[in-house]
Amino acid sequence: FGHLMHHILGGQEQKFARFSGVATEFDFVEAPSQMLEDWLLDNKTLAFATLQDSTTSFIPNSLIQKIKNSQISDRVLWAQQQVFYAQLSLQYYSQNFSLYPINTTEYLRNISSSFSPYPYIPNTHFQANFGHLTGYGSNYFIYFWSLAISRQLVNQFYNSPNGLYDHSTGVRYRDLVLRKGGKAPADQLIYDFLGTQFNLDAFNSWLREIPTTSS
Repeated sequence: FGHLMHHILGGQEQKFARFSGVATEFDFVEAPSQMLEDWLLDNKTLAFATLQDSTTSFIPNSLIQKIKNSQISDRVLWAQQQVFYAQLSLQYYSQNFSLYPINTTEYLRNISSSFSPYPYIPNTHFQANFGHLTGYGSNYFIYFWSLAISRQLVNQFYNSPNGLYDHSTGVRYRDLVLRKGGKAPADQLIYDFLGTQFNLDAFNSWLREIPTTSS
């Protein structure tokens, strides 16, 4: 959905098709999609999306919080696994297979032992099902990098008077980031919206978040 909104809004008022839609640098393209994930588990979003009739009720806030807590608890392991994926894609594409043939499964096993939080399962071939190897090539790391950017972007909403539903922040994000398409470098789009240079503070705080028991 985030990519769709980027394509639609970024496709307007563009003189050249090259800058239309999702036309920013590759290590930014996932950020507008990733940041929208925060709305999916927001209480107001789920209340709005829940059908209401005589037989249904809103999803309890306590259940929503349990789902959030489960994601938070798994976050660091997930992040470490992303590092493994990034390292695997980089190392595969750093090899010249025509000159130095290698066993890709053995290569996977060695990288897994150094980077993955989970042990390699014998006689499995994850690389054969790693679709991003052909889509992202050696640059799978951009998914993780975009996520770091998305955390700083979405914090602008959390720090606004009405949080995720702050109208003025949404309009600024639409006009300064999405509508620009590829007319400006991603660094410039980020700076225009944030009013400051990108940094990893929001991402680090997100990784260190602790589950809560509030309903």
